[in-house]
Amino acid sequence: MGDFPQAHLKKNKLSLFGLAVCLCLGWSVFLSGSSQAVEDQKALQHEVVVTLKLVQVYVTDKNGKPVVDLEKSDFIIYDNNMLQEVTDFEKHIISEQTLPTLTPLVETVTPTPLPEAEQMSRKFFLIFDFAYNSFIGIKKAKQASLHFIDTQLLPTDEVAILSYSALRSLTLHEYLTTDHEKVREVADAVDKGQIGGRALEIEEQYWKNRESEYQRGRVEGENIEGTIDAKNWKLRDVQERERMASKNQALNFLNKMTELAKAMRYVPGQKNVILFSAGIPASLIQGTGQPVGIARFDFGDYRLRNKSEELVKEFSSSNCIVFSFDTREKDVNVFRDDNETFVTGDRRIMLDARSDSIYYRQERTTGQSTLRRLSSGTGGKYFGNIDEHQKHIQKLQDLTGSYYILGYYIDEQWDGQYHAIKVEVRRKGCKVHSQAGYFNPKPFREYSKLEKKLHLMDLALNEKPLFQTPQSMFMTPLAFSISGGPHLFLLSKIPAKILEKFTGKKAELVILIFDEQENLVKIDGMEFDLAELRGKNVICAPEISLQPGRYKCRLVVRDLETGDAAVAKASASVAKPSERNLILDQPLLLVPESGSVYLDEQIQQKRRRQMWGDIYSFDSRLFTPLIGPLPKGTSKILALIPFNQASLSPADIIYKAHLVDLSSRQNIPVTCVELERVSKEGFQVQSLELELGELLPGEYVLYILAHDSSIKETSYVYTTLIIK
Repeated sequence: MGDFPQAHLKKNKLSLFGLAVCLCLGWSVFLSGSSQAVEDQKALQHEVVVTLKLVQVYVTDKNGKPVVDLEKSDFIIYDNNMLQEVTDFEKHIISEQTLPTLTPLVETVTPTPLPEAEQMSRKFFLIFDFAYNSFIGIKKAKQASLHFIDTQLLPTDEVAILSYSALRSLTLHEYLTTDHEKVREVADAVDKGQIGGRALEIEEQYWKNRESEYQRGRVEGENIEGTIDAKNWKLRDVQERERMASKNQALNFLNKMTELAKAMRYVPGQKNVILFSAGIPASLIQGTGQPVGIARFDFGDYRLRNKSEELVKEFSSSNCIVFSFDTREKDVNVFRDDNETFVTGDRRIMLDARSDSIYYRQERTTGQSTLRRLSSGTGGKYFGNIDEHQKHIQKLQDLTGSYYILGYYIDEQWDGQYHAIKVEVRRKGCKVHSQAGYFNPKPFREYSKLEKKLHLMDLALNEKPLFQTPQSMFMTPLAFSISGGPHLFLLSKIPAKILEKFTGKKAELVILIFDEQENLVKIDGMEFDLAELRGKNVICAPEISLQPGRYKCRLVVRDLETGDAAVAKASASVAKPSERNLILDQPLLLVPESGSVYLDEQIQQKRRRQMWGDIYSFDSRLFTPLIGPLPKGTSKILALIPFNQASLSPADIIYKAHLVDLSSRQNIPVTCVELERVSKEGFQVQSLELELGELLPGEYVLYILAHDSSIKETSYVYTTLIIK
């Protein structure tokens, strides 16, 4: 069994990444498959499915203002240079009267709504860059993000929050969710424990020293190296190594962001990426053309140039528009022209007031041009001077708040190929902003690690996953605390009908536990072979050690070849240690059924302190744990109840049971017959036979009470019972 790393991840109320505690995007995911499954998947690639393709379109006039009165007939759309018929049309316009206020924004939609399953909302990915930033910059970025969340989001807007740092790499804090209250909590705490990078300071200091050496050499009429003594040579060597480390850091940043851009290909619709960063210094990528030694000039790093160009291309291909918010701590004057385009060879000199000795430096040692390239290359906009974030966010709202959705039908194929999209409008003077294209879906086995991670988070956290509609499973949490606890056993059943649809060789089981604040406190997982399990009901009960409290549990089973999945959800309580003399733990209900297969041997390892089968012992040839609704026609069940007594003497304990109908609140007596009592190490387990009789379909709560006459103490436990 392979453990997943402890994650810092938050869980959405609709749900990951909520996943809104940090979850590092670089963890490993298992992948394998049978040759037969591969052939089956290849065969599927040749099947053609007619599907509705939706495209989000923003239209502005020559002044950059949204054009809001277009109709379906005004649009022309091409897919791979082939003219398409616009069959579906929807218009989303934010009422201008509400924008200056802090009241919730109003969205009006024209009458021709798309099918509910095909609705498209705005999607925002807020990315906080800690590597190319300062503490003050991060603080201002957080202020800007909170202002955006508080004043500009529509109820239907989906928001995700990510961050990048040199230490933690790319981290997902919250996956796409409409729970804006949770998003705000995450944004407000996103900087906790993060460390700003030093890359900007290193680059500035490096070129400051190079400039002073060069000028000194010109005055003295000597080569640059000839003016540097041994002490300065040592300092230069240190600076060169630091600068090389900065280049490696920049390469890591670009690699991770490119991975993210590629993974976002398969998130439907247009994605608006809001990047809070000071940017990678342009001199690291493009160079400065300045001398750095004898007959040696700085012309940049070809690796960084290629990777930065790839990043722009991948974001654009994934239908991501990047809006960059420059978080530099600068005088307002240096941002006097936010609309200026980057020009190669520009050497504007700017004043840096942060140094004790005021000096001038070139614009290329900042990240402004890098951010401009990223935004302009994806159809977005660069916003300088983070202190004016309210004005910038209003511009952002103008660009994204009013949009159209165009729908047309295509023959969809599972080949992963790219399709270029071109959208035009017949009205003159209009500028169209739309996605550059899209990728056909591809087989799950070809997903990258990051794509598989987003796929998993989507399944685990969203009520309506984007990638697929998973099958449902049942889960019964068993809290056990009287001996070596507290422990939580997630008793789950994978029905045979689910595994029959899994065509791969291996499957993956992932467990996610969230506390009452929606924080992810535990993530664990394993993979198992499918060959011997198909056609059988599979039961597993992974054990989780937790602190007392209430939790929400998710269990995902996923075919590692095809990506087909099933999800189980449940709530659980782990009790605090009790000082009572008679303590009952969670009962295990059994029904007369056999033939299930148990994954205990694969899931439980030597490091586990308890196995659920050691606590709840029963004959699996005759009985099966009740997980989910009571099978039709079942009138009798068994209950195994662990209990702890102050003294383990065979004192008389009388058991009683009754049901409460949750719809009518009616009490229903249950005949309770005591069977055997088994002594374990430090506790005992009582077997009870419960006569339920004939019950109407519905949801019930089963209460079991125990009274110890020797100490005159009563305890009880309860569990849910569902009758189909």
